[in-house]
Amino acid sequence: MTPPADARPGPADVVVPADVLTEFTRDVFEAAGLSTKHAQIVADVLVRTSLRGVDSHGIMRIPLYTSRLKAGFLNPRPKVRIVHEFGATALVDADDGMGHISTTFAMDKAIELAHKHGVGCVGIRNSSHFGAAGHYLLKALDEDVAAMLFTNGPPVMAPAGGREARICNNPIAVGVPSSGPEHYIHDIAMSVAAGGKIRLAQQEARPIPDNWVLTASGERTTDPDDAIAGILLPMTEHKGYGLAFFAEAITGVLMGSAFGLGHKAQWDTGRGADDVGVSKTGHTIVAISCAAFGEVDAFKSRLNELVEQLHATAPQEEGGRVIVPGEPEHESVRRREVEGIPISAGVLAGILASAHELGVDSHVLVGTAAA
Repeated sequence: MTPPADARPGPADVVVPADVLTEFTRDVFEAAGLSTKHAQIVADVLVRTSLRGVDSHGIMRIPLYTSRLKAGFLNPRPKVRIVHEFGATALVDADDGMGHISTTFAMDKAIELAHKHGVGCVGIRNSSHFGAAGHYLLKALDEDVAAMLFTNGPPVMAPAGGREARICNNPIAVGVPSSGPEHYIHDIAMSVAAGGKIRLAQQEARPIPDNWVLTASGERTTDPDDAIAGILLPMTEHKGYGLAFFAEAITGVLMGSAFGLGHKAQWDTGRGADDVGVSKTGHTIVAISCAAFGEVDAFKSRLNELVEQLHATAPQEEGGRVIVPGEPEHESVRRREVEGIPISAGVLAGILASAHELGVDSHVLVGTAAA
């Protein structure tokens, strides 16, 4: 469960308190055209993601999102709305806004439906990249609602046995509530590694493992610069590919959003200018009320028993330990809430450049950073 050392972020050049980073991020997105309310939502998602140690999907994404807002590929003032509701289901139109906004809205609706019907399923169409899927489960889990979240994206991954990008690595997140404040969440992309990890490695000038990507010419590489325009490989071959296929089917296809080759990329992939554009991404949320199936406390007690059994497993290596999904993120939050959020020089430079372009004062960020 612990990521290998070569997949972890590089050493920090600065460390910034979470509250300072949240205020700064909100100011950046407000300057980029979002309302104060929506800018706060985006800031909360990105900083909370970085607190959880998922650096590839946290504040590192600020330059990407602001550049897409500037290019007109994201609607800064979306009218997010429910366009259809039937029983325990609803369909949300994101109006081409930032996925963080529509997914927060849709999760609230899914929780409401789960409390009312025992289960709630909410689809989202015409959305965009929303960061880390696992973040959105936190609110549901706090309300004793188990949840699953699926998303699609541009074709960046080869199907099993193929050497051309035809499908996204479609992340899937699953979570169940615990008896304490720290819930169990598993959030993974269907590729060997998420594309954001390659971007992060590029910004931190470090190599990647040679089993993550094929170059555009079909060769393995450890160079993140070559990997950016390359093709992600599915995890465990046909198994990861199969899950990505079904995620595509119930997000882009079912929800009436873009899918497959019709989905535009977020950034220049080297495959031509026409490859980048408005995303039209689809998401699907499934929320399950634990109370609908019995006493919640009894469920949590039984879950604790399972976790204790897993923790008691003899480790393969001396000094090792067996953990359960969510524990590395819990440990990161506890540490970073006290110490601050580490930011590498490459990531910081991109963030500061975006702030400068938008006229946002960045001295509050740099001035409070501790080496």
